[in-house]
Amino acid sequence: MHTTNIEHVTDEYRDTIKIQKRRHLHLEEICESINHPKKSLHTLVNRLLVDDVRRFIWCVVPKVACTTWKRILEISLYVGKTDDQRNLSEDVHNIRFYRKIGLRHLDNYSTEEIQYRLDNYFSFMFVRDPYARLLSAWKDKLKNWRSSFRQTGMHIINEYRYNSRENLAEPSDFVQFDEFIRFLADKEKRGSALNKHWKPYEYLCYPCEIKYDFIGKLETMSEDAKVVLDKMNAFEAFSEFPAPYHGAQTSRNDALRYYANISQDVLRRLRDIYYNDFLLFDYNPDLKA
Repeated sequence: MHTTNIEHVTDEYRDTIKIQKRRHLHLEEICESINHPKKSLHTLVNRLLVDDVRRFIWCVVPKVACTTWKRILEISLYVGKTDDQRNLSEDVHNIRFYRKIGLRHLDNYSTEEIQYRLDNYFSFMFVRDPYARLLSAWKDKLKNWRSSFRQTGMHIINEYRYNSRENLAEPSDFVQFDEFIRFLADKEKRGSALNKHWKPYEYLCYPCEIKYDFIGKLETMSEDAKVVLDKMNAFEAFSEFPAPYHGAQTSRNDALRYYANISQDVLRRLRDIYYNDFLLFDYNPDLKA
């Protein structure tokens, strides 16, 4: 595992490490009460990316600053280069981009190679308040028309909108938030089958089965990122996480306003789907200010 550069160790850095210890202890305690069916190692790591040069493993969680993290990893390759010398990608969400910056999917390796990397590389994941993450996913993927989510959006509209044939959404006004939440709530007990942009953390990163070295939160991104940047040898490129992630973009207070008009029955079923996420990462499942 990469050792910390002593020059980067500040009181804030030490405080972040202390918080990490508390997060890990809390996670271990909750994991003991959760029973998951056994899965193969390749299934457990299918959302994990690995960098064999910088020796880190990252569980990619959509809607938790993953696009910014990908850009950071790319820019860190060009330390000392001028803007003209940088060849930054327009699209950071495809396999060609991963290859360019030296990332591979961990499940492409043999069982022995996977275990070696899990045991010896720095591993990390980031989470955020599940309610805020769902709101962010809706705003980004379904609030407005997106061709990549057209099929999902039209399914939701046809299923949950009265007279949907007469009220097909305009490109600027696609799926309504309450329709999206009702759609998710009806997926109760099938959380593992949800789209990756709103799939529960417990089925994306398997934090009870995989022991991550660092568990960051979007709400404390400016502090947490400094540790991760140091561990992945990117501190020289970024001494702090780029704006606007000094705190969560979609705050819990913002989320409360959107969830206020959702029925209690729907909220109960939604909460059941993400309940383990709330417990594992110490978020409040109660939608009150």
